[in-house]
Amino acid sequence: MLVLLFGPPGSGRSTQGGMLENRWGILHLSTSQLLRREMGLGSALGKQAMAYIADGKLVPDDLVYRIVAHHLERTPPGKSIVLNGFPRTVTQLEGFQGFLSEKDLKITHAVELDMPIDELQRRVRGRRVCTQCAYTYHAAYKPPQIENLCDHCSRAVEPRPDDAPEVLAKKLESYGQLRVPLIKRLQKTGVKYAAVDALGAVEIVLRRISEALGLREDLTPEGDPLQKLLSSGILIHCASCKKIVHATHNELEEYAAAEIKVPVSTTLPDQRLFGFVSEKSGKATQVGERRGR
Repeated sequence: MLVLLFGPPGSGRSTQGGMLENRWGILHLSTSQLLRREMGLGSALGKQAMAYIADGKLVPDDLVYRIVAHHLERTPPGKSIVLNGFPRTVTQLEGFQGFLSEKDLKITHAVELDMPIDELQRRVRGRRVCTQCAYTYHAAYKPPQIENLCDHCSRAVEPRPDDAPEVLAKKLESYGQLRVPLIKRLQKTGVKYAAVDALGAVEIVLRRISEALGLREDLTPEGDPLQKLLSSGILIHCASCKKIVHATHNELEEYAAAEIKVPVSTTLPDQRLFGFVSEKSGKATQVGERRGR
């Protein structure tokens, strides 16, 4: 299976591509991460890409194609792949399909992540990226353990240069112009296309994508996300609490940077809570509860 995963900036492509890899073993190749890694290394390829990205322009087809083709050639035969961010134009798609046909391969699925513009803008404002390894963070939902330092390589974590408001506006405009011709070409060549709602907890979005790809897994016997948390020994929310709290090693630790501002009397939906906790507290060992303030 060869999947194209695409969507506007901030729609969660990298998050969902990584989750598909972890859940199903599908190799995730993100062109944006590959490009940012080259830029962090200061390679000739990275310097070329930086000039386009910082100005809100798309990296030329030939530059992207060389990177993707190189990695695909190193992929074991028969390995399922999800491509994130490529191809994004009809020209790229036609060239890529020609490359695949020479290797007796073809694109099988295309999944588009759909999200309102106001939510995209909110997400993009908090995005951060490691300048060395290109690992992605978010100031509110996924901050590094040490402020502004990468958990993996200890290099600087900074806002992405292409996330400035004026640059984002250009990118959204470009995406809007390119998506319809790309979808038409995919459908014309027999690729199974699906638009997936990208709003909601990451686990819920992953389930939607998995179903679009024909990948299904049984729910827990309890039948809903919160029960799945409870069965794992995690309980971290009460209606009168404004902050998410995480129980681990017999203590409660507040994720102050991950504060979710809601009215005191509001209870977060179980599905949203489930996705957040799955990401933030994988090693929680006891049930914990926090009083409201």
